[in-house]
Amino acid sequence: MGRSSDRGAIPPGPQGLGFPRKRMRLPAALLAIVLCVVSVSATAGLAPAGYWTRLQAATSIREGHGPVAFVVFFDPNCPYCHHLYEQMQPLLAAHPMSVKWIPVGILTMSSFGKAAALLRAHDPLAALAASENGFGPAGGATAPRRATPPVAQALRTNEGLLGAGGAQGVPFVVYRATDGRAHTIMGDPPASALRALLAATPKTKRRTATP
Repeated sequence: MGRSSDRGAIPPGPQGLGFPRKRMRLPAALLAIVLCVVSVSATAGLAPAGYWTRLQAATSIREGHGPVAFVVFFDPNCPYCHHLYEQMQPLLAAHPMSVKWIPVGILTMSSFGKAAALLRAHDPLAALAASENGFGPAGGATAPRRATPPVAQALRTNEGLLGAGGAQGVPFVVYRATDGRAHTIMGDPPASALRALLAATPKTKRRTATP
């Protein structure tokens, strides 16, 4: 039985996971309904064999110092992804760990352009922080940019990896347990669950202050 919480995940819009992007027409009022009605519980599962290795080569934004503890698929306009980003910050400050943020653009009209802007930024990590720190009703604060062919290909590859993991939306979290196997969490897990996972990982022991 998977772990669950009241934090949901948002399924992709019509342009995500195989749907034609040009048909995406999601008015703000409809988007608000989607955000309020969708309630997919955060549920844990087992990742396909070899999935963790495939994710290490994904185009991503790495944050932190230390081994990768979590890989997170996110959409720049996803409020649950934003909440997860905020929950990760104190963990990153307290533990020698890293998070690989894998951007996808699957929720709204501006998602793909915002994801492209993050990857095209001179400093993608700083761009991600600015986007999340300025998150508002319209989603991430970054302005959409046209995706260059390499960036567009990278984002579509990321989208394919998201689907290959069995995800039905974002955020989608992947982590490696002490048994060496990759596990997944569909949705936004509570901070207590994230702390418990880190506590069970020898490589991410809590930092101690230097006297």
